[in-house]
Amino acid sequence: MSLKVKIGLTMIITMLAVGVVASFINGLLNGLMYIGTLAWVTLSVWLIEKG
Repeated sequence: MSLKVKIGLTMIITMLAVGVVASFINGLLNGLMYIGTLAWVTLSVWLIEKG
């Protein structure tokens, strides 16, 4: 394999790895936001009922 081919493959693999990591982090953040919102609403409702 020539150097250009190796560089090209490395770039493609890096791009795919970055994409996988980015989507994983994105999913994680969405999950955290969802849990946070759920906890916030639950707490708000609880406080309203106590009040």
